[in-house]
Amino acid sequence: MKINIVPFAEMICHKKLGVHHVIVQQEDELAAAFHFHPTDRRSDIHSATKSVVSLAAGLAIDEGLFTLDSHPVDILSSCLPASYDPAWHGVTIKHLLTMSSGHNHKLMDGYSLIPGAVNRDDLENKDWGNYTFYQPLELKPGQKFVYNNSLPHLISRMITKLTGENLLDWLKPRLFDPLGIHNPQWGTDPLGYTCGPGGLQLTS
Repeated sequence: MKINIVPFAEMICHKKLGVHHVIVQQEDELAAAFHFHPTDRRSDIHSATKSVVSLAAGLAIDEGLFTLDSHPVDILSSCLPASYDPAWHGVTIKHLLTMSSGHNHKLMDGYSLIPGAVNRDDLENKDWGNYTFYQPLELKPGQKFVYNNSLPHLISRMITKLTGENLLDWLKPRLFDPLGIHNPQWGTDPLGYTCGPGGLQLTS
């Protein structure tokens, strides 16, 4: 069944949304496609990467690696600084996934237009897990959603700790290969761990 998406594509152009490609599949069949760029090359999907990390967390839970109630400080104890906020012991994986860890401000921005803001690539501490645990928790875990790039990175680190594989390699047979996504590219932190908050590059 073919679908007419020309009106949808016209709306995208009218609103200047910056969409690259639109592909619609129904029952494994291509139903419609519209390409705003002549080639479908890999592009950085930026924070949509976090959705892939959430899928990874679901797969890890399904395989029994951890539960929503598991505590990151227990799994990543080797990352803990000598002194850290004891409230971290109340933070669960559910809090990481819902970005309600207890921070009242963003951490580890990829980039910022705010003068003087420190981006994650500018951090002196190259261990992003250690850096995250060093930050105090101003709110009660679960109290409030606050967008936070450091939390999906902890999920990436936990899966690596528990499996011995970086997140990209662990996900290939579980997610990318079954979906027909060949040779995905994904950036890393300074220590070589798959970057949880962003940096995944995919074609449409």
